[in-house]
Amino acid sequence: MQISEVTILDQTSHDTARQIHAVQFAAYRQEAELLGAKHFPPLLRSVSDIQHCPDHYLGVYVGDTLAGVASVERTASAAAPQIASLTVAPAFQRRGIARALLAALLTAETNDAMVVSTGVRNLPALKLYRELGFVEVSYRQVGPEALDIVELRWVRA
Repeated sequence: MQISEVTILDQTSHDTARQIHAVQFAAYRQEAELLGAKHFPPLLRSVSDIQHCPDHYLGVYVGDTLAGVASVERTASAAAPQIASLTVAPAFQRRGIARALLAALLTAETNDAMVVSTGVRNLPALKLYRELGFVEVSYRQVGPEALDIVELRWVRA
């Protein structure tokens, strides 16, 4: 099946939000297992939460199926946009979809910096971020299970 170009998604559409939710839920369930987390807040997001989220969403389709999704959160108080999510459905992983989404975010951004956070044990994500020029800037623990999280920052060269 043909992998599409990265496209802007309208998450306010119920059908699109449902597709985004399906990708994110599958990917976040896999990440929770990887991190050994029983309580993983991204798994609590609903289709309605996605529809009403102000983030900017991008997606990649394989045929007619949404295979990967990225979203960026912008707040007035943040020094740089935050990648709120970068998820690829497990059935479509290892095909360059996450790399394409991330490259599109970095190319399209007008800011000269971007930040992202992920679990310290999420080695595939960390590898991708590092390959695209992100550097680790801080560590913290979150949630009742004290998950180790790393924040990475990308600065336009």
